[in-house]
Amino acid sequence: MAIRELVYTVTVVTIALGMFLPVLYGSVGIVRELLGSNPLIKSTALVSLSWLVAYVTFKEEDATAS
Repeated sequence: MAIRELVYTVTVVTIALGMFLPVLYGSVGIVRELLGSNPLIKSTALVSLSWLVAYVTFKEEDATAS
């Protein structure tokens, strides 16, 4: 697996987890410690940066339209 594909895969997983961080904030203590006082802003920033990295590393040649 090429580095570009690995980075893309990791960022997609990060995006999926980042969208649920505010939900996990109330029940998982380590998430509460990582995000601090305002989880929504930090989660939005994480998802936005991850989407940017995923967009840059996406290869259009591999995508197929149905």
